[in-house]
Amino acid sequence: MHNKSKVILSRKLWEQAQSKEELKQLIGNYMAVAYPSYQVIEVHKYYAICEISR
Repeated sequence: MHNKSKVILSRKLWEQAQSKEELKQLIGNYMAVAYPSYQVIEVHKYYAICEISR
């Protein structure tokens, strides 16, 4: 079963990123550590819509 959830992302990720590709990488690294069962579907300004695998 899959559920969707919004995850608030730190503004620091945007401040640290030098490019869009780096931002994707920073968000991916953050999600892998903080929310390992969440898969990012969409990224919006300061939040991500994720699918939760259980």
